[in-house]
Amino acid sequence: MYGKAGADGGRTVLMFIGTEEYTTTCPKALPIGGTWDIKTNSIIFNGNDTANGWTMSTPARTDKTRFVWQTYADFNGEGVKVTDWQSAICITGENGADGADGLRREYIYLLLPDKDVYGLLLDIYSDAGENNWLENTDTGVVPDPIEIGGIMYTWTDNPSGIDDVNNLVEAMSIINPRYGDLIPVDYSNL
Repeated sequence: MYGKAGADGGRTVLMFIGTEEYTTTCPKALPIGGTWDIKTNSIIFNGNDTANGWTMSTPARTDKTRFVWQTYADFNGEGVKVTDWQSAICITGENGADGADGLRREYIYLLLPDKDVYGLLLDIYSDAGENNWLENTDTGVVPDPIEIGGIMYTWTDNPSGIDDVNNLVEAMSIINPRYGDLIPVDYSNL
């Protein structure tokens, strides 16, 4: 003796629509009616039923569909809708404000011929104090050339050019250029 077979299970069907602007409630009309086709797993709208632009696929994000809304309704195992389409909720958020610039370390270099010139550079550094001892350091760009011992030396953001005459004897690390935190570091073996 066998019992009666159970009814086919139902399901909750999600539907989506995109809008160009965000509002506190969805500006689009909800679907009306509909039947769930169990074999194709799709919603069929006949007669007075209408999807009102809603689909079972999430719309691609474009300027016209920046905000994606979702609604849902429950269907029984025979495909009959047993709840109303629920109030739509926005499932994509608005863009937030840009975050503050993060801290970063940037290196700039000076090619100097010897330790004597490096010593002169350190004298300039100590005379100006630890902060903002070079012009243009708060702009995030390589500073202007600097005169050391009557000769102009040019800062670069590339350490190329090391040879028998020019040794990389000085580098600056800039930690967030807005604060001008510049520390000379000797990278030479002179």
